[in-house]
Amino acid sequence: MITQENNNDVDGFWFDRLEYFDLNSQTPSLGACSRTSRNLDIPEVREYCIPKMTSLVPMFFVVLIFVVVSGWKNDFDQPVDFQCPSDLSFVSRFESSHSNKKEDRRFNFDCRRVPAVSGSVTCSWSGYVNNYDAMILYTCPNQGYLNGMHSIHSNNYEDRRFKFRCCSPPSGLDFKHCHWTGYVNNWDSYVNYHVPYGYVIRGVFSIHDNGKEDRRFRFEICRSV
Repeated sequence: MITQENNNDVDGFWFDRLEYFDLNSQTPSLGACSRTSRNLDIPEVREYCIPKMTSLVPMFFVVLIFVVVSGWKNDFDQPVDFQCPSDLSFVSRFESSHSNKKEDRRFNFDCRRVPAVSGSVTCSWSGYVNNYDAMILYTCPNQGYLNGMHSIHSNNYEDRRFKFRCCSPPSGLDFKHCHWTGYVNNWDSYVNYHVPYGYVIRGVFSIHDNGKEDRRFRFEICRSV
């Protein structure tokens, strides 16, 4: 609630008193007032009314605290080191965005339980499967499935080297209908690839372009039975 009333000043100015209610106390608080000259010999003077800040706080200011949780597993130019929480799971989603400024990619992954696999499995990391600016062609050994990815970035080459983590049961998986996807991303573009239900990723293929300073990816996927 706001009220105004006018009072005379000894100097010939017209004062406006602004009152407003503090929402906490429900009592009016007096603020500083605008004034306007009523003397024709004195130039018109206007000042904005500025109420007390202590009373403004509960009325006009709301402090919002946001907790921002990024889904990316790395920042640009930084390493990525990811493996599924369970050895019985495989990388079921491959998400990545590219920065033309950084000439690098961020990555994110989801995992899903491998169909028809239970009990103990054996997991291991590969060494680096590529040099900078070079092609990647990697297949999980022992009829295994992709369970993790590690990568480092070079600002000199503006490219990444990769390691992959694969898991497999003692006798391997019985794969059917294995095939390579097309490229899941274009140069400099965002990708959010979901592995079809019933399939797992067994292999990774990638090429690098020195003009685009980017990579395109394909995956070998197999139905596990």
